[in-house]
Amino acid sequence: MKGRTFKDMILKEKDSIRKLELLVKILRENCPWDKRQNLFTYRRELLEECYEVINAISFKNKEKIKEEMGDLILTLFMMLDVIEKEDISKKEEIIENVVKKMIEKHPHVFEEEKLSEKEFLKKWEKEKNKKGLEDDEKEFPALLMAEKLSKRAGRMGFDWENVEGVIEKLKEEINEFKEAVKTKNKEEIEEELGDILFVLTNIGRHLGISAEIALHKVNKKFIERFNNMLLLSEKEGKNFYDLDIEQMDKLWEKTKSILKNKSRNREQTPK
Repeated sequence: MKGRTFKDMILKEKDSIRKLELLVKILRENCPWDKRQNLFTYRRELLEECYEVINAISFKNKEKIKEEMGDLILTLFMMLDVIEKEDISKKEEIIENVVKKMIEKHPHVFEEEKLSEKEFLKKWEKEKNKKGLEDDEKEFPALLMAEKLSKRAGRMGFDWENVEGVIEKLKEEINEFKEAVKTKNKEEIEEELGDILFVLTNIGRHLGISAEIALHKVNKKFIERFNNMLLLSEKEGKNFYDLDIEQMDKLWEKTKSILKNKSRNREQTPK
């Protein structure tokens, strides 16, 4: 009967936010798994949910965006419950702090101060980085960290004038990488490879593209193509592991063509 009572309590609530808060309270107090969770254990779930949202947006899947945003919001509310129970803060205080911060950071919106977008971003970074760039995001994926660092430095004036300048820098770094490969010194090769990746993230930044999201999307695409290649091999009565690299390449190109045609047909299908 207790489960039925909980369900009725949630469904009777008219306010959506209150309904979610009630759901979180019931789960955190009655589900053995949810009761065990803390901020540390929620880190992985938070990261996974963020990536699920990003993936849904990348593939323009409206139903998945709606579903994954719901999962992300639930995770955030679960974490807020932990924060309150551990006496770190009240959610009202967190909301008040962020509202106050945003008002202070946007004098061109809430005051009479006139700022261009470039001036606004430069002022924001000046306030944010009074001690310079700090290596305090150790849990960040490396590409995302590179984007964040270069974006901050760029807002402070340390940047290429245009994407062509970054592309020229990439050519320079590739030449240095080639020279490092000749030395067969792994540390030197690793450093030069890192320089190339860092410059690539800056090319993406100048073009308004996140290298982290771009690579995440390509990983998904590779998995889909590779798995379809295995299926195609099986359909053609071939043992994939017995194929040489030339045969695999042909199968790969065939798979790419099939998937592109499927994608094109989906786009042309009337909604």
